[in-house]
Amino acid sequence: MLSIDPTISEGFKWNSASYRTSEFFATLNLRCTDQVQFVFHTGAKVKASAKAGVEVADPASLCEWLAKDCCLVSLGAGKQITAKLPARDRRFVDRVRLARDGFDYSVIRSNYDYHFGGIARRLRRPVDHAAALVCLQNNRRFLEEIQAKYPVNDPYWPPLMAPYSLLNLDEEIKKHEGK
Repeated sequence: MLSIDPTISEGFKWNSASYRTSEFFATLNLRCTDQVQFVFHTGAKVKASAKAGVEVADPASLCEWLAKDCCLVSLGAGKQITAKLPARDRRFVDRVRLARDGFDYSVIRSNYDYHFGGIARRLRRPVDHAAALVCLQNNRRFLEEIQAKYPVNDPYWPPLMAPYSLLNLDEEIKKHEGK
């Protein structure tokens, strides 16, 4: 969505990700769980378009009109989404992938910290160093791929995590090998 026009910005309105120029015009429909949907509208205030309607070019017949000035666009699920998006909207697909990868990374990182890392140390719990090594070795490939895929200073990607919170695998392995 953001790559369509530089004047579009993202915000949080109506309990969901929403997009605006001078006013909000699109909102991600979070009620739908089996596919990605956007509600396109003319903002929060009633306008003349509520009676007259809005003309929108819809060559792919994606719009389901909910009112004269409001439509629902269903993009589908998984690969259906990317098939319907123009090439310039690859950034949207990449942001969805970033969110998924970030979630997966944070689950592994949080689990490691809780059982073997900083949280375990702060709670003064005994650490099973052999299990910590197995955890790091089992997840090493994924963690390294994610850190390489989303470099800290790449202007294309928003930060996956704060640089200081990225896991230094070699350092963590050394801590556990020595014990």
